[in-house]
Amino acid sequence: MRQKNYALILFAIIISCNPLQIFAQHGWVNVKGKPLDIQFDSPSRGVACGENYLAYTTDAGDSWFSAALPVEGDLNAITLTYGAGHAYAVGSNYLGKCVIFSSADGGKKWKHENFVQNGELEAITTNYSSSTGYHIWVSGTVVAYNHSFEDVWEIRMNGLPQYEYFSDIKFMDDQIGFVATSYGAVYLTEDGGLNWTVKKAKPLVYENIRALWVSQSSTLIYAAGDRNGKPVVYRSQNRGDTWDELTIASSMNGYCSTIAVGSELFIGGHFYDGTNSGYILKAPQSFLGNWELLSVHVSTESIKSLFHISGETFFAVKDGIIKTTDNGVTWEGKDLPWDDFYINDIDFLDDNLGFMTGNHKSLLLSSDGGENWSIIDSSIANKNMHKIFFVDDSTGWACGSEGYVLKTTDRGNTWADASANTPVDLRAIHFIDRDHGWAVGGSWVYITPTNYYFSNVYCRTTDGGDSWAVSASSAGTQQNAVFFINSQKGWSAGNGGLIFATSDGGVVWDTISTIDASDYIYDIVFRDEQIGYAVGGTGPEVIYRTSDGGNNWTKVQSLNGAGIADIDFDSNGKGHAVGSHYWQSATGYTWFRNSYVFNNFHGSCIDTRSDYLSWIGGGRKLYKYDRVYVTDLPGEEETVSKPHSFYLEQNYPNPFNPETIINYQLDHNSLVDLRIYDLLGNEITVLEKSWKPAGNYSIRFNADGLPSGVYFYRLQNSKGSLTKKMILIR
Repeated sequence: MRQKNYALILFAIIISCNPLQIFAQHGWVNVKGKPLDIQFDSPSRGVACGENYLAYTTDAGDSWFSAALPVEGDLNAITLTYGAGHAYAVGSNYLGKCVIFSSADGGKKWKHENFVQNGELEAITTNYSSSTGYHIWVSGTVVAYNHSFEDVWEIRMNGLPQYEYFSDIKFMDDQIGFVATSYGAVYLTEDGGLNWTVKKAKPLVYENIRALWVSQSSTLIYAAGDRNGKPVVYRSQNRGDTWDELTIASSMNGYCSTIAVGSELFIGGHFYDGTNSGYILKAPQSFLGNWELLSVHVSTESIKSLFHISGETFFAVKDGIIKTTDNGVTWEGKDLPWDDFYINDIDFLDDNLGFMTGNHKSLLLSSDGGENWSIIDSSIANKNMHKIFFVDDSTGWACGSEGYVLKTTDRGNTWADASANTPVDLRAIHFIDRDHGWAVGGSWVYITPTNYYFSNVYCRTTDGGDSWAVSASSAGTQQNAVFFINSQKGWSAGNGGLIFATSDGGVVWDTISTIDASDYIYDIVFRDEQIGYAVGGTGPEVIYRTSDGGNNWTKVQSLNGAGIADIDFDSNGKGHAVGSHYWQSATGYTWFRNSYVFNNFHGSCIDTRSDYLSWIGGGRKLYKYDRVYVTDLPGEEETVSKPHSFYLEQNYPNPFNPETIINYQLDHNSLVDLRIYDLLGNEITVLEKSWKPAGNYSIRFNADGLPSGVYFYRLQNSKGSLTKKMILIR
């Protein structure tokens, strides 16, 4: 983080692992995104979608251009109608509502369709008839139909089960189509979706059909997914009347998520084995029982989409977009330096030159405003770098694990080792000029695998980092932030809500207050020697203010979230803070959530270049705000704080009699099924079967009438299932 000119207005870019060329746009711009689906209507024209992300290509995928979203939306599937240039993308928003976007120019400009339904859309398919025009079907929590790009959608669910998730849908003409469910069933319609009949019944064991492929004649069908944690592929050669399972090695754990067919059959998905990676399998359509595992770059990302262009040319979507022109023997597509990179801090010296710290790849550089990044020094690629700080436009430092510090005096062209003599991780660094600086941190220190201890650390330098004096506080808590107002007066903060202060340049640090022993403080900043702010939180997002130099603190804001990570004030005195939300304040007393909601995102850092250009980063995402200065603070608006995982807690109490509480959390909007079983696997009751937006939930189970014994409760949604054991004692 650079010594700031305090002019912050946020902006947004999402980091992905595929290089995209970008058109200049204004306001909130989704410059890069992680694709989830891709489709072409010709060898040259294609579209892609993902989380808050739309892109298009006109040169066979050699370059991709971002497109502005009409509203925020996590998009799961996209289609491009052959010849007409009409495109549709479907998904959901953070409020748990279905979204449909449409484009009439090949994916360059998009509008929000009038489709009001709770839930999420997972799949889309289109068909053209010379006599009846274009037909579009979507599926997810519902199945719906549109004719010839009209802004009218009809729900078509007759014969389909209620409260199931329809994971994929395929139509080969305007009448005959198939839809699959996350419970392993496949349904057929012969009248355009007005009526449906089951062709593959829901099995007795847990099974999820995630993808369908249907031949032009609708006779040959492939269905793929997972059964009890293992990938499964089915084939029907008689329009679904009978099905054969195409055996995959029983040793494989994972799932199938996508199908493409050319001269051979391609299946993509994810392994849960030692590699925990995406995969592509290939087999002849005749299928004699053998699959070929293609040599695709191993990534922690699953293969989300496969698309056959023509002949031996396919596209695949994983952490980026890759391409083969030889039936999968070789694949093109650059995996950029951050397959497993997570942002810790960012700093831009001008509109184009920027730096980023994070795990593993440590220090990255961008010379084009954040559109493309490269590793500065591969020799330090195994370091975890936490914070970066420039005191002016040429001199800066970056700190990280095991006392590691890098220094540059030439705008980042070269970096020299300026490490402190400590085995403790440095988590924050601050300088007031080119000589006087401080770094703080804390971590476990391992002497041997079984001999280790925890330590915090304070480091100070008076020669620009050529040498450091190292000490630790008696409190022993990890320090996450440090700020100095001059060469003598400074503060630090960290875990346990402790605030430390020094009045002798960091030689002696005293505990001056405890904000909240249950809170982690992630950043601290002072306007002068009396007025300061601290932010953090372990559950809610909290902002504290002091007017007496840190001795006493007042909580000025608190909201459910995952903690606030960074705070800053611009030259006009407005405050800016970022965590699960972006906050603004005109005075520092009252804070408002900005009207833009960062969906499924937690910011870890902010940086400002000028009144019109700023950045926010966190996880694998980098957002950018360009050329709009916020003069009036927005009003507060309701948002949803989304958890980061699909999780089922152990019931409490356990053992129990007769009631117990079951808590669970959803990381995405989905249909939820929660059931109780006895030890023999017999179903006892259905506790929950309904659509739920992402969030945390609690449900009470009463076992009146049941005998003592062991019972199981299973939580299932479109992405998988979780099971736990509980004990009833009378």
